[in-house]
Amino acid sequence: MPPSLVVDIACASFGHSPRIEGWQFRGAVSIFWRVPRKIRQLVAELERAGFAMVPGGKGSHRKFRHAGFPGAVILSGRDGDDAHHYQEKQVRNAIREANK
Repeated sequence: MPPSLVVDIACASFGHSPRIEGWQFRGAVSIFWRVPRKIRQLVAELERAGFAMVPGGKGSHRKFRHAGFPGAVILSGRDGDDAHHYQEKQVRNAIREANK
């Protein structure tokens, strides 16, 4: 899977090349590769927000519930696996909904 790209036009418009590791300067656009987060980081965020792991889920699937969130959040993958963008979005939206 190709790395996620974040394009920063501002650096190019100011005429300087960033010196941060992971940056590349190509023509008029500087590109930064975003390192995907790990499943363990998403699990830690859910637990910090008050979600609890409940029985259910097979294999590497884990199920989390919260009193203020209708339904459940199911995360697949082992702790060291890279999280997919849709998993990060699902966790972010679940935490936002639970904190309303």
